[in-house]
Amino acid sequence: MSAVPPLTLSFDPRTIEHLGIRMYSHVPNAVAELVANAYDADATQVEVIIGSDHSITVTDDGHGMSRQDVADKYLRIGRNRRQTQESAKTESGRRWVSGKKGLGKLALFGIGRVVEVTTARTGESTATRITEPFSPGLREEG
Repeated sequence: MSAVPPLTLSFDPRTIEHLGIRMYSHVPNAVAELVANAYDADATQVEVIIGSDHSITVTDDGHGMSRQDVADKYLRIGRNRRQTQESAKTESGRRWVSGKKGLGKLALFGIGRVVEVTTARTGESTATRITEPFSPGLREEG
């Protein structure tokens, strides 16, 4: 008897485009989502700069992500961090997590032609930067 090939779930790369555009096609909603992400990272300060070139930069003092966090958490669409009691609160345990469905990161794709995320975990000297020129597949830089 021959082995039966496994079934694999796949999706069209445009799925992210559709979710991002449909959910967050207006700048205020998308920026609010990014501020909520900073809140969930225990940030106490968030700065939003809207440039004359229509760029939007959101900077916060949250705990940041390691390269492994980016791979396991940020790049995993739909990750439900509320599945366990510990993850219902932020890392510090001082706040309830505002994010629910792991889709807020798609806000970036609904409003931007180029998305860049730069993050460094508190206490680490190396940052991870990913850039997405709004086409399928993320590229990691330096």
